[in-house]
Amino acid sequence: MKASIRILFLCGIIFFTAFSCKKENTPEWSDFVEGYIVGSFQCNDSLNLQYRGYCIIPVENNKEYMYTFSIQDDLIKFPLGIIFSGYDTSTGGPFFFPDSLRYSFKIRFKYRKPNSSEVVNCIIAYNTLGPTFPWEKWQQVVFSEVSKVSP
Repeated sequence: MKASIRILFLCGIIFFTAFSCKKENTPEWSDFVEGYIVGSFQCNDSLNLQYRGYCIIPVENNKEYMYTFSIQDDLIKFPLGIIFSGYDTSTGGPFFFPDSLRYSFKIRFKYRKPNSSEVVNCIIAYNTLGPTFPWEKWQQVVFSEVSKVSP
């Protein structure tokens, strides 16, 4: 009798711990939006150097600045001389495209905030030569179903 009570007690503990763990909620995807890729950068640390971040300004809400590491490098053929390694050392921010090309690379996508396993902790040096880039105005997002939009 005592053995069966112990077994039931242990089963109860196992059941409780297995189903009481709080799971991370993955944010929902947005509807499709269109935006312009306006710049890019790479992280400063060796762990994340393989990631290229792209800066996007949505067409509809052009005050909602975002960057993502989830655009395939071969989605758009950028002209030579506008994609650089690293980041802009004068500001500690991305390399923005020249004004003549700033709104040339339009894409369509869904996005959401990254869950904790998708966040890229990109280290950018803050020893800049000029004013520091306002990263706090830019939101890291994850993209899905990205496609190039013809001009």
